[in-house]
Amino acid sequence: MKKIYAALLICLLSVSGLKAQYSFTDTTGVYTPLTSADTLDMSLWTWDDDYVRFGLPFQVNVYGAWYDSVLIEANSTLIFYNDWSGLDPWDVNDTVHVIMPFGEFVTNFGSMDLMSKGGGQSPILYEVSGSPGTRIMKLEWRNAGFYEDTSAMLTNFVNFQIWIHEFSGNVECHYGTSYVDAISLGGGTGPVVGIAPFAMNSTSSTYLLGNGIYVSGSSGTETDVPNYTLMNGLPADSSVYLFYNLVTVSVEEFSREGFSLYPNPATEFCFVNSPGNELTVTLFDASGRVISEQQSTNNSAVRLDLNGLEKGTYFVTVLTETGVTTKPLIIQ
Repeated sequence: MKKIYAALLICLLSVSGLKAQYSFTDTTGVYTPLTSADTLDMSLWTWDDDYVRFGLPFQVNVYGAWYDSVLIEANSTLIFYNDWSGLDPWDVNDTVHVIMPFGEFVTNFGSMDLMSKGGGQSPILYEVSGSPGTRIMKLEWRNAGFYEDTSAMLTNFVNFQIWIHEFSGNVECHYGTSYVDAISLGGGTGPVVGIAPFAMNSTSSTYLLGNGIYVSGSSGTETDVPNYTLMNGLPADSSVYLFYNLVTVSVEEFSREGFSLYPNPATEFCFVNSPGNELTVTLFDASGRVISEQQSTNNSAVRLDLNGLEKGTYFVTVLTETGVTTKPLIIQ
């Protein structure tokens, strides 16, 4: 499977007329290992050449499609597809969507035994935080070594997490302490970090489609033509890469549901309004932390007080009897 994935990254398919569906920004934050996490079942995992099927705790929106399960690949890639039952992942003939928090082949830390079971010193952990409607699924690769490690003592390792937000589908990649000495990252300059659609074809090749977004250094590079970007080195300790899902937080969707958010960008306050609807309005920061929550009275507009908040991108989620809609809010 390793060779197949290498071909996946090399074989490219031209696609035109695609619209960007994610935006990217980078920031920093204290890296906190998961403390209330469960360990993924690694009994069939070989680390260098296998995968784990994982039932998601809630439906996840990736590129406008909703998924309830994911395949976690040996290179830490998350492959989203709804009907894995009875399928080898490479038997799929369809477009799938992938998230790559650290697209590099990893293995059990400090071990030549790549066939070791159970994850050893390098478990993959998962945790769900928050309340229904605003939950965050967190996956952590703890002390993962590198399959291509060329150092004599096999001491290279990396810690990273991926956070996926319910409903909005926003994705955060968090990077912790790592140590890299003499290492070969599959012959490249660094891992692939990003989000993209893939066209999978079991009878020929698997192709990377356009409309992906990848990280080069700390800069997100949108690729409207098929291509991918290797990072130059590893993400720095405490880096947080944020991918905002524009499919579910688009202005068009917000307006179509009859909601309005104004002014945006805003400074001291803004209003959320939807004539004829009782609203529950929640303001989140980029990490998913709830800043405030209010309810409308008598179908009136909800006023959000923004005083004291740092400049940046926030998210306004509107809950009604018919569903949930989210829109980004820029505070200047």
